[in-house]
Amino acid sequence: MVQHKEYLGHYLEEFGAFEKSFSKAEPDWFQDIRKAGIKQFCEQGFPTARRGNEPWKYTNTSPIAKTLFLPQFIKLKDPIGFDSLIREELSGMQTDTFVFVDGRYRSEFSYKGRLDQGPRILTLHEALEECPEIIRKHIGKYAENKENGFIALNSAFLNDGILIFIPDNCETERPVNLVFISSDSHPNVVNNLRVLVVTGENSKLSYMESYVSLNTNSTLNNSVTEIFAGKNSEILHHRAIRENPEGFHVGMTRVWQDACSYFQSISIGGGSALTRNDYHVFLGQPDSTCIVNGLHITDGREHVDNHITVSHLEPRTTSRQNFRSILSGESRAVFSGKIYVQRNAEKSDAQQSDKNLILSKGAEVDSNPSLEILTDDVKCTHGATSGEISEEGLFYIMSRGFDKPTALNILIRAFGGEIIDNITDASVKTYFRNTIFESLLPKGMEGIRADK
Repeated sequence: MVQHKEYLGHYLEEFGAFEKSFSKAEPDWFQDIRKAGIKQFCEQGFPTARRGNEPWKYTNTSPIAKTLFLPQFIKLKDPIGFDSLIREELSGMQTDTFVFVDGRYRSEFSYKGRLDQGPRILTLHEALEECPEIIRKHIGKYAENKENGFIALNSAFLNDGILIFIPDNCETERPVNLVFISSDSHPNVVNNLRVLVVTGENSKLSYMESYVSLNTNSTLNNSVTEIFAGKNSEILHHRAIRENPEGFHVGMTRVWQDACSYFQSISIGGGSALTRNDYHVFLGQPDSTCIVNGLHITDGREHVDNHITVSHLEPRTTSRQNFRSILSGESRAVFSGKIYVQRNAEKSDAQQSDKNLILSKGAEVDSNPSLEILTDDVKCTHGATSGEISEEGLFYIMSRGFDKPTALNILIRAFGGEIIDNITDASVKTYFRNTIFESLLPKGMEGIRADK
């Protein structure tokens, strides 16, 4: 069922204007991806929260459908002092940084070290010229248009994006930071952001996606990340979402893992009117491992939806899901996690946990962990808890000489800090703790800092 059908005509018209800007140098198969995307989007539209549509049961996308967003290929101006704002935002980060502003790559704001000794980080336009075979082999293979309208819309307006390619037996010297910034240049802009990550055999990559709003406009960040983890490779993936209360963030992350590969993802975020954090990890070969953790802080009437699926397709695969939410105001958190074990995936080991800390009477949690196991000889567990601050814990800390507000701060930071502590890179951990986590905490929680 498609609601608000008038938006379909809007995006079809915008696609017609976008199609005229296609470069003649682009291969036909790349343009065919866009055409297939708009066709699929017009057939299914945005997903709706209706009976029978379990993945979107608790998340209403009609505010997105009602807003006629403009694609990011329109010409936008930078705000005054924009360069200094970016530098201040990312101060202290020891990373190779690639900055996108309103969906467009900006080399003048980016800075990187030596990446010519193996790892290749290219915009999609550059990659189509230098290594089109990688793009053609992987893009659209893990995030399929038929899944939902957001992926289809992203494919339709596929333009600027980035490829991270790590060849066999290579690794990055320091984390790669992809920064996606929404400026205040124009209201109602949709940024269809595309990231493709491909790692070779015995390779290592640490990278993060940072989503930052420097505006109060209604913006839709519609991001799709596709990751292929090669045999015996290691990928450390971090997502930081800090956007404005009028914005919408829909992030689709699809991961395919080869034998003996290791994938760890840690996402921390909040601030948007609606945030959808959507993962599907395929443990596609034996002895592969994934760890997917998340921490989200909501306030006001914010809505965050963590939809996490891990598919164990082969024997001796391992997965861990650990998600936590801190809710205040009249906000809402949704966790829909699924562990799927294929018939031949014996000796799979999976754990799933969702914990929620509720700080106000108006906040609401919907938690739905689930297992679908089609074979024997596996070890799978799941669980979910929601509750207020422990009176016993509060009393214990206050008995050590702290007043009640400080004791409350300590408990809240300890609850969220367990997720942040899993980050191995020191500068990334500091950024997540002192910049992202602190900025998202509800007002009045600034009594002490987590690092003191």
